[in-house]
Amino acid sequence: MSVEILTKARQVADYVAARRWFASIEPRRISPVSTNIAAVLFDAVFQAGLNYRTVVLPRVRSIEQRFPNLTCLSDLAQIIDSPEFSTALNWRHEEKPKRLRCLVCFLRTQGLETVSDLREWLANKANRTALLNLRGIGNKTVDYLARLTGFATIAVDRHVRRLLQLVGIVSQSYAEAKRVIEFAADLLNIDRWSFDKLIWEQFSTAVR
Repeated sequence: MSVEILTKARQVADYVAARRWFASIEPRRISPVSTNIAAVLFDAVFQAGLNYRTVVLPRVRSIEQRFPNLTCLSDLAQIIDSPEFSTALNWRHEEKPKRLRCLVCFLRTQGLETVSDLREWLANKANRTALLNLRGIGNKTVDYLARLTGFATIAVDRHVRRLLQLVGIVSQSYAEAKRVIEFAADLLNIDRWSFDKLIWEQFSTAVR
């Protein structure tokens, strides 16, 4: 770890500690958020640039309610173009559904079926890099997908960048911002999954 990264991480940790944001954090076992492969992949693909609480989450829940046993990619591939699935998505524009179909097709070529398979596959850095070749899939989406499958990682979004801005840190790259926040979590003795969630909760509900 460079001195510069450590210094920035300490600034973030001190800022958060002074506001006691983490006082209510409860220890949790890091695990996939769902075994429903459709809900997990939809969540990952559709979250970018949208209000999570009002746009994405209701549709995630709709998928889980309408297709409670959809745990395999092969089953998802069979119904992804069906009227029933379209109703669950309730989505007019074609771009993001197209990205979802492309992701499903790609993951099937990798021999994956379940969320557990996906989690094991994502443990390989080369596989995460391969995802970046898909249309609409960037570093944030890959890290967010990893979080959904149970990895204690940071997905650098506008809320993370807002925190860095408030602290007075100018981050030059996604990778640098991620490392700063990861090490800030370590300095605070908070697992990285929970720290990412904490930042989202703080900045998604209020303008600071």
